[in-house]
Amino acid sequence: MTANPDALREALMTGLQSTLDEVLPWFREQMPPAYFADTSERERMAHILAVVTARAVGQPPRLTLRNEDGSRWTVISDRDSPGMLSEILAQLPRDAPLRLVKVHTSRDGRLAVDTVVLGEAERFDASDPVLAERREAALAYAREAGADVALVDRFLRGAAAEFVRAATPLRVVRSTDHYAAVTGTDDTVVFLEHEADPALSRVVVVMGNANPRRASERCAAALGAQSINILRAYVDVANDGANGSVTTLTYIVRAPDGRGLDPTGELWRRVSGELARMKWVTEAAVSLERREPELGSPAAR
Repeated sequence: MTANPDALREALMTGLQSTLDEVLPWFREQMPPAYFADTSERERMAHILAVVTARAVGQPPRLTLRNEDGSRWTVISDRDSPGMLSEILAQLPRDAPLRLVKVHTSRDGRLAVDTVVLGEAERFDASDPVLAERREAALAYAREAGADVALVDRFLRGAAAEFVRAATPLRVVRSTDHYAAVTGTDDTVVFLEHEADPALSRVVVVMGNANPRRASERCAAALGAQSINILRAYVDVANDGANGSVTTLTYIVRAPDGRGLDPTGELWRRVSGELARMKWVTEAAVSLERREPELGSPAAR
């Protein structure tokens, strides 16, 4: 290696530029549309820079990004496998509430970007012009769709600001239906919904008055124990102040056979039952299954 600083700088810039030219089109093509909708430009730049730097030195992109106050953690990895989200959540500080989880995996499975935000979520504020506009759009859609507009409005006023900013009107109406299923109770309801891609399914777990951190970690572990791969994940918490909180966990998943989950199959019957009981499982049981995963396998039942 040359000791000339200018020559060294030029060699480094050439190497980085070459890697960037390779990574950037791949990144744009392979990351799902939801990633670009959910992730700010500043975050995307940090993720791309991390991938480029790793590949420029011949290493796989495996690193953790953390902001200064420790409230936002992003794990970038070339490993996409069942149970990964549960492993990440288990390693984070235990004393902070879970505010947001976003999981995005490239279409070719070569990159997973998992972002976890800790701390209390900013709530919906009607005086915020952006949030007010999003609310009006959702209410207009609800009227056209014949939905319960008053219930949609109640749900939005108790939702997190980040959810209202990002959710489409259709997603707001669907989330309101999920919210209505458990609000004011301690119940858990589990839904399986089709995705446009038949190789994927949407699993929605809705819990009344749950601990979002504990619920998210346990449900991710339950899916991983059945070799169900989580490709995207979201955590949303609504609280209207009168009926307690509703935690909605959404997972875009792929079954072990590489397809979406069969709603009439044995795997879904088993995993839906496990998800429904996750709120009530003790920490000791969760820890035991983590140490001895074969206890949660079908053969152990």
